[in-house]
Amino acid sequence: MAQNIKDEKIENIIKETIIPDLEKLLSKEYESDLEILNALDELEISWKNLHIPNEYDTSFDMLVNDKCSKEDIYGILPYSHIYIYVMKLITYLFYNNSKFDTELSLLSSLNQICIDKAENKEKAEYIMEHISYQQDIAMVKDKEKEEMIKAAMAENAEAFKNICF
Repeated sequence: MAQNIKDEKIENIIKETIIPDLEKLLSKEYESDLEILNALDELEISWKNLHIPNEYDTSFDMLVNDKCSKEDIYGILPYSHIYIYVMKLITYLFYNNSKFDTELSLLSSLNQICIDKAENKEKAEYIMEHISYQQDIAMVKDKEKEEMIKAAMAENAEAFKNICF
């Protein structure tokens, strides 16, 4: 997993696109929540076209069954592309020992926005928890811990299917 995070393609996308976009987003003064949501909408539209290796997207395979596609899952979770890319950014910064307080704070805000905007908050929480497990696996250095996280992911996937169908 770790070699994907340090992938040169991710590094370039993060340095050239994601960090500048986030800095722009964070440096603006917003008059209302609506302005923030509009800025996030614009960001998500542009980031959907980024081709980032999809280790987080594939983690959704555990959540998917014959009644629920990956697109359905993305539909449940507003701003999922931003959420996933910020997770990747934080993982990348962790590996590079960079300071990432701002990104953590943005992720926490995004977390709240996603929950607030989701029509089904319970499903959205399960999906975000799943992405979070994938990040934990990316950052874990201990095989035993990785197995524990994967077991928790499997449980989470089962619980998700039960609340979905």
